[in-house]
Amino acid sequence: MKTLKLTTLFVILAMLMSVVAYAESCSETCASTIKVTGESRYRIQMDGPGFYDYNSDTDPTWYSQMRTRIGVKAMVAENMGVFAQFQDTRYIGSVDPTLFVDPVLDMHQGYMWYKPCEKSWFKLGRFEMSMHNERLIGAVDWSMSGQAFEGLMFGRQLGENMKATAWATKDYESFDLYNDVDGDPAGDDMFYGLNFSFLNKGVDLFAFMNKAYAIDYDDDGITDGDASLMTLGAYSQRTFAENFDYDAMVALQSGTFDDGTTETDLSGMLLFAEVGYTMTNGFRLAGLVDYTTGDDPTTNDKVESFDNLYFTPHKFYGAMDIFGYGRDEGIMDIALRGMYPVNESWTLNGDFHSFATVEDHAVGKTALGTEIDLSGKYVDGGFAWQTGLSMFSPSEDWLGSTADSQNWLYTQATMSF
Repeated sequence: MKTLKLTTLFVILAMLMSVVAYAESCSETCASTIKVTGESRYRIQMDGPGFYDYNSDTDPTWYSQMRTRIGVKAMVAENMGVFAQFQDTRYIGSVDPTLFVDPVLDMHQGYMWYKPCEKSWFKLGRFEMSMHNERLIGAVDWSMSGQAFEGLMFGRQLGENMKATAWATKDYESFDLYNDVDGDPAGDDMFYGLNFSFLNKGVDLFAFMNKAYAIDYDDDGITDGDASLMTLGAYSQRTFAENFDYDAMVALQSGTFDDGTTETDLSGMLLFAEVGYTMTNGFRLAGLVDYTTGDDPTTNDKVESFDNLYFTPHKFYGAMDIFGYGRDEGIMDIALRGMYPVNESWTLNGDFHSFATVEDHAVGKTALGTEIDLSGKYVDGGFAWQTGLSMFSPSEDWLGSTADSQNWLYTQATMSF
């Protein structure tokens, strides 16, 4: 087993080295045919005192992570090509160097793309999707592995000021091995999307559909149910009056969940808005409101909590990701943001968040706490270094008077080529 794992590693490394060597030695006629890109990211992180139990007497946890990506883009012709991106993710020191286990080496992206004419394109395979501001669909790049989808994506220019994007991706392949709650062969879990961009208006209209079928993972004959969820909404991002800008989204959800005996209605709403003002020295100050509905406990035949789908929580719910998966009671996040470009290389950022649930998390109580995020970033060509410090202060209504604040610290270096 050990020999097999080492042999596999050497083969992959040999393939990558061959591709790089070929790209470097390629003549001018093929220099644009093969392109190699890469990224190496190293992060040291401290989950400070009380990060897990809100107890300041708990010792902080220090650890480091590393992510390495190598991408190869091959142009079959001017209008078609293939892209493959391999990724290795690891916690430094978590593996015995003589065994080569634990780290994850996989293909983060791998797709073919084709542009049959100037106005249309499609790609097929495994790829990242970053839609709008990533409030519903994002790359989740802060995480070690990131997020990718598998399926087909299609784009079409419709006139000068409008374009459409559609996709059908598969979340889970069932192979029809299990039956759903109706006794029929189970279907695959699918995610469909359609987006229209009105370029001259700065507005997008979108429709998403999630279809999830019951799978008996434990092979015990018990299934959870089938779900169907539709998300309709609009997104807009514009700069106006020279120094003002806004970033806004509204989304409505409806659907059903069927466990074989009862059918539950699903619904939810998202309201997101960020308005900013940029001064002449580049300093930007912005206010943000992010509202998602929660489940009303008095309506047993309905679930009203909003599903955040595949969003990038690190961009919205605070750098500490305490509420990265949302809450059944919904969340109201009111934030104040500041960004100051010190010079061409340095940027300073500061955020303040106030979190509360929409529905009571306890009788008559909604407050969750506040978070302060401070960070700085330095960029020099393909090299970037950033560091940040955050503190979360929980509300007494949520965790009681004995809960202490949490501290979180990181420093990260990235090299890209």
